[in-house]
Amino acid sequence: MVSQLNLGASETMKSLIRVVVALGPVLLFSACGEIKTNGSPNNDAGGDTPVAAACAVACGANAACVDEAGVYACRCGAGFVGDGQTCLNINECAAGTSMCDPLTRCTDKSPLYECSACPAGTLDMDPGIGTKCQRDLPDSMQVLAPGAMAEAACGTTADSDLDGDGIDGLLSAAILVNGATGKDAEGYGRNPTRPLKTITRAILVADADPDRNQIYVASKDAAGAPISYAEAITLPRGIHLYGGYEADFKKRDPKTRTKVAPATGVPFTADYTQGDVGGMYVIEGFVFEAAAGVAGASSIAGVVQDEPAAVVTAADAGVNDAGSVDGGVVEKPEARVRIINTTFIAKNGGDGSDGKRPEAGLPGCPGKRGVPQTTVRTIGFESQDKCHTAAPGGYGGAASLPVGEDGGPSGIVPGGTGGKKSPFGPVCVCTPSPPAGDNGLKGGTPETEATTRPPAAAQLAGKVQVIQGHAVWVPATGTSGGKGAAGLGGSGGGASFGACAGILVPPGNLHCPSAPGSSGGSGGGGGEAGAGGEGGLGGGATIGLLVTGTKPSLACLLVTTANGGKGGRGGAGALGGKGGDGGKEGPPSNVINGVSGIGGPGGRGSDGRPGLAGQGGRGGLSIGVLLYSSVATGLDAVGEIDTNKITIGAPGLGGPEIIGTEPGYPGLPGVAQRALSLP
Repeated sequence: MVSQLNLGASETMKSLIRVVVALGPVLLFSACGEIKTNGSPNNDAGGDTPVAAACAVACGANAACVDEAGVYACRCGAGFVGDGQTCLNINECAAGTSMCDPLTRCTDKSPLYECSACPAGTLDMDPGIGTKCQRDLPDSMQVLAPGAMAEAACGTTADSDLDGDGIDGLLSAAILVNGATGKDAEGYGRNPTRPLKTITRAILVADADPDRNQIYVASKDAAGAPISYAEAITLPRGIHLYGGYEADFKKRDPKTRTKVAPATGVPFTADYTQGDVGGMYVIEGFVFEAAAGVAGASSIAGVVQDEPAAVVTAADAGVNDAGSVDGGVVEKPEARVRIINTTFIAKNGGDGSDGKRPEAGLPGCPGKRGVPQTTVRTIGFESQDKCHTAAPGGYGGAASLPVGEDGGPSGIVPGGTGGKKSPFGPVCVCTPSPPAGDNGLKGGTPETEATTRPPAAAQLAGKVQVIQGHAVWVPATGTSGGKGAAGLGGSGGGASFGACAGILVPPGNLHCPSAPGSSGGSGGGGGEAGAGGEGGLGGGATIGLLVTGTKPSLACLLVTTANGGKGGRGGAGALGGKGGDGGKEGPPSNVINGVSGIGGPGGRGSDGRPGLAGQGGRGGLSIGVLLYSSVATGLDAVGEIDTNKITIGAPGLGGPEIIGTEPGYPGLPGVAQRALSLP
């Protein structure tokens, strides 16, 4: 029952600001606007009582002092009329100003009124505002109380036209659809002989016409052959949808259900985020059949969704490896949609694809060649190609007198040794081949000889997301494998001993000119670590009905799901980059009466280690009714109560693990339940 204030006086009504307050089953409508409050000494410190001090006199009973643009005045409250001192109760029932349907009883209340419920055999088409009882209903169970229906009531006997308007139902409120003879053109849909062709077009027409909020859809042509509608429909709030009609719309059989089966996508979506009409709306007498998922896609036969805010305010929720729920909780709104005498059929979910193996790590940068007669250490990279710079080789030693420097280390690898010092001290002895610098050493093995295999990560079965305004199920992808270890750079080569010259200087001594030897080559860089393999994609789900952020009433449903898709195999880890070659030794240089020594070459960098393989994707769900941030009338913990029958298939297998030197983990299997609630 509902109650509403109606003052009757047109000028007074224009100034009303309606505020609705729910009190049990009664709706109260206030004639006053927002009342100004403050925390002055004449009021409570919290500032939540009306400002009374500014009124010249005390307000009368059933009145309050309000601030009207800085002027304080007494105004009668909801359901009363008067000058603010004397406020009289309004009898909306006697005045004929209530919004109660003539088939209901109006009872005056102080200050408001109440409408009794619509009688049996009729439906309140305007709940929450007043009452509007439709008399000639499409034959259905919508007048029976939810949760109190016997199984036999799912097949009520078909009636015919009761009010003589030519159809079973209310022609003045109807949009008619016949996929065999209809035409999606202007002027069609309002007459049984000129129906529309598609339900999608009918929804657009009904949404634009406030007087026609019911769509009647034929299930058979004139010869009795079934009609199938290959379209994915989205129903905004406030539009009722009835299937099971004969071609001429004179009779509707609740045992016959109109089939909607598009080639792709979700066959049916009831979207309360679209439209601007309140109240519950009814869907009855259909078979919604989804196509099988491909390439990891899910097969979902129907979606019922409410405001996105009711979904996104919850933490991401999913099913953990034990099959129980992880995630947050949000408040559920009241029931808005009722689905009865309807079948939802979901096919197999698509298999998830395998994870990819990433490209191999970059090779280490090559060392730079040493040069003759230099006192500068050899540093830098000779190559302009793309290479891994994070693990450089050691520098080559600088040539100096009387000995060359050692090469520089990289990581834990020491450099080569420089040329030997002359045993004759400051007096050079010319030799045919001065000693060369030592070679640099190869880069060492990465600190982690074998990449440590981390424990398997918890793996959700997937989660509900709102993407571009539509609630969708996103399967869980396996975790990527861990990264390998980078190689170490090689050390630099040592520099050589300086050159000897055989110049005789009186009184008979040899003199050594300042001619340094050659510098050593710098070490090669270490190879880049291999990246972990990609996780396998999760298998697609098979879901009969997905409900998000609302509380539907479900009765006489037949829900069938198939098998969840298999999870994809995890990808192998990438190979590590090859170590860079060490720089070549510095060449000898000619000097007077002699030749300098040569530097040592740099050591080669070590290879990076490969990454771990990715985890296999999780197997797809097989769920009859999936409730996300929602509850449903007509389902219990096992998904079956009263007249709802739910049959499910098998969960999908998890993606297999990669077997090898750097293995990953397998994906977990999916979950199969007739009804599953996620917060």
